[in-house]
Amino acid sequence: MKLKSIYIRDFGIFNNQYLEGLGDGLVVIGGHNRSGKSSFLNIIKNLPYGLPQDGSIPPAREQYYIETVLKTDDQNYNLILDGFAKAKAQPINNSNPDEDLDAVQLFNDLDRLTYQQLFTISLDELQHVSKISKNNKKQKKVFSLLLGAGLSELIKVPEIADNYFNDAVKIGGKLGSTNVSQFKSYYNQIKEAEKDKDKALKQLDDFIAKRKELAEKEENLELLEKNNKKLTRKEFLFDLLKNNYQNYQEIEELEFKLNQFSVKDLDSEKFSRENYEKAISFKKSYQVLKEDYQSKKDNLISLSLEEHREKILAIIIENSGQINTYKSKKEVYIEKIRSYLEAKNELHEKRNILENELKEINSEWDEPLQEIKNIKIDELKQRDLSRTIETFRNIKQQLESLKKEKEDLKEKHNAHLEELKQYDDLNPESTLKRTYLFGLIAFILAIFTAFYNLSAALITLLSALFLNHIYFSTQYKPLLEKEKAKEELEIVIKKNEKKLNSLNLKLKELEQDLKNHEEKLTNYRLELGIEDSQAVSIISDYYRMIKDKKSRLNLLNKDQEKLEVKRKELEAVLKEIIKIINNIYQYTESELLKVNEANLVTKYQEIFVEFKNIVKNLEVVNSFKEVEEKYLGLESDIKSFFKANQINFEADLLSALNKYLNKAEEFSEFKNLEEKYLNKKDQLSSSFNSSDRIRSYLVNYFAEPEGIDNEIGALTSFKKLYRGFSSLQAVEKAYKETSTELSENKKQHKILLEEINTLKNEIDRLASSQDVQKAHQKINDARSDLRNLAERYAVNKSVYFILNKLRERFINRAEDELLKPAADILAEITSDEYNSIETSGDLEDTEFKTILADGRTFNRVDYLSRGTMEQLFLAVRLSRINEIKPHLPVVLDDSLVNFDHSHLLNTVKVISRLAQTHQVFVLSCHPHLIKCLKNISQSAQYWRLEKGSFELTDAESLQEHLLIE
Repeated sequence: MKLKSIYIRDFGIFNNQYLEGLGDGLVVIGGHNRSGKSSFLNIIKNLPYGLPQDGSIPPAREQYYIETVLKTDDQNYNLILDGFAKAKAQPINNSNPDEDLDAVQLFNDLDRLTYQQLFTISLDELQHVSKISKNNKKQKKVFSLLLGAGLSELIKVPEIADNYFNDAVKIGGKLGSTNVSQFKSYYNQIKEAEKDKDKALKQLDDFIAKRKELAEKEENLELLEKNNKKLTRKEFLFDLLKNNYQNYQEIEELEFKLNQFSVKDLDSEKFSRENYEKAISFKKSYQVLKEDYQSKKDNLISLSLEEHREKILAIIIENSGQINTYKSKKEVYIEKIRSYLEAKNELHEKRNILENELKEINSEWDEPLQEIKNIKIDELKQRDLSRTIETFRNIKQQLESLKKEKEDLKEKHNAHLEELKQYDDLNPESTLKRTYLFGLIAFILAIFTAFYNLSAALITLLSALFLNHIYFSTQYKPLLEKEKAKEELEIVIKKNEKKLNSLNLKLKELEQDLKNHEEKLTNYRLELGIEDSQAVSIISDYYRMIKDKKSRLNLLNKDQEKLEVKRKELEAVLKEIIKIINNIYQYTESELLKVNEANLVTKYQEIFVEFKNIVKNLEVVNSFKEVEEKYLGLESDIKSFFKANQINFEADLLSALNKYLNKAEEFSEFKNLEEKYLNKKDQLSSSFNSSDRIRSYLVNYFAEPEGIDNEIGALTSFKKLYRGFSSLQAVEKAYKETSTELSENKKQHKILLEEINTLKNEIDRLASSQDVQKAHQKINDARSDLRNLAERYAVNKSVYFILNKLRERFINRAEDELLKPAADILAEITSDEYNSIETSGDLEDTEFKTILADGRTFNRVDYLSRGTMEQLFLAVRLSRINEIKPHLPVVLDDSLVNFDHSHLLNTVKVISRLAQTHQVFVLSCHPHLIKCLKNISQSAQYWRLEKGSFELTDAESLQEHLLIE
């Protein structure tokens, strides 16, 4: 069964996600932590059973809803999980859409625990059973489902068997004797009743005679039955011999052939399969290495003349370290040289450009770079020049401003002087005098008038005063105001004169200052080679340009110094290489390498061409030394092999190996025949021992002295039986005679039984008295009760015996049939380090035993490393998955994180093979696992899972995505 598509409308982080066109084989889903892998595992885990309500799944946004399309061999189904309802499966293209199936039926009717433990594998499922299950009952159930389907109840076998045995002991003791436990009371009743019956019958002679005759006939019947049993066993054994005669005859023939071999007494350890394969490996390797050694030796001989060969070898080996160093750094040196030459050319170009730029600045310079070098320019001088120019400009500006101020002030001063001339004619004192005189006259006139008319005198006086006041106001006050204005104007004129004097002094100072700065700037012009006619602003720009060019020149000089250091380093390396080349070339026909020291760097290609020949020579020497070391080492190993096995060998090791292999092959043929012989014996012995009847008949049948000893085994008994006949025809004749005799005895047995029954009827008739009847009834009642108890005892003992046999055979089957595939898978994963898995022999103990290739045994998985324990439980689960038909999808959620690279690679191969029959989902956040899957499986499908969103992708893209944190 395969999942064709999955629609997740609402589950945890997933919202309206649709996976369509899922691959039938390996489906890889990669995503970072918390991207939704565990939620996807939860979906597959609960797909057949519906979603649990125990809080073990992530919450839904509204209501859980998942829909999948399942493909079986003959039908497609829609499987729907809606909320916490039971899973519904509906056939697609069915005429009856209301027909729902139980989804568990599509999943082989597996219970939830079995399906989740086997088919949805995370790291939790690869732990010890005790860690998966917290109670003993669940531990046993998980262990049983790991061993095989339908075994969950067999875990209870020992406990059930003990219960039956204890019940049997309560009834009839351990041996079932009639006079113990619950049997005892009924046994005593029968004995007592038989005494009563015998007492009642003593008086009946006829009854006694009949009883005697009955006893004789019963004795004869017993003898006849014993004889029949003996004949039956004899017939059975003859039939067994007849059917296995040819098989044992082949065993005898194989034994004869084995005795003919001359090598049978050889030491099996010396000529073991391991040593034989080792010798074959030695022979193949020795032949190949010998040819390679001679070839490399010929190459070495071709390097030089014979008389100088040892000298060249010594020089090459002595300088091998330097040659290898220069070889490994050759590209680095070439790149450095190219970089140096490019930098040198670039530097030369830059100096030319700078020189041209300087000539453009000052065409009179013959050697611009030298001229600029002689100009002393520093930060202090630049600052001083800037301050001087700035001060010069400020002084000039102040001078112009003061001159303009002086002219304006002078113009105002002249205007004030002109204005002052207007006040020259003012004489307020004379006007004041006239006023006083007029007042005096009026007063005198009023006095004279008063003598005549006082009123007229008063009017005259007032009129005179009024007129005098008008005159004073109109003539004297304006004169006073003009006088005041004149005084103020005179003050202003004095101030202006004072200010003019001050301005003249300042102008003289500024003019002197300006002259001093002008001289300073003239000096700068001379220093920089600028004409005096050039403006002040040009000096600063020119100075900055010169400074910039000088800075560039300094940088170029520093670059030149660095290049010089590089040149010396490169020349030192090249000189060493030339030295090595010439040390070797002096003993060859090649000419010595001569390069002018001035051109060392530029001739680097020529030097490295010659150095390439030296490298080739070193490779020839190294190759010879490497092969020589292997060749001599292999010779030493072969000699050690012979010495370790105490085998004499010749100087010609190849011949010695051939002689050993011939003997080993003959010994191997002997061992194969011996194995065939032992296998046939084991098969025959197993077939005899597998049946209790055969084993019992063979070992215990003959009681006579000429019979078979009871202490020997079934196969030895069969051998003695076989040796008693000359041919198969003799066996068949004996079988026929025994069968005829047995048939006659059975007829006699039937007649004797009829006679005994007749006698018993007559005895019952004679024993019909009241006492006999009472005793007989008492016996019958006790026998009836005893029979019921005996039946219960027999049932309990039989069940106990059968359950123990079942337990024993189940353990053997689990190891031989159920755990053998798991052991094969574990061996493949661990590269044959572990080659067997067994149970502990007790179903009550939920443990596995693991056996290593060297025979060591781990009785508990707790003794294993975490990775090996996980590999063990993965192998057991994969074995069980392969058993269950039809096949179901498998999910592995980062189950391989604790596997190292080699075990991971082996496990991926196993999973890739599983994907050929199953749909396998691999969930992981590890890019190295994706890379491993890509290398092993070419048909895998890849999905990227990011924050609950699926996207179909390829292996490379998924790997890159997982590499990003």
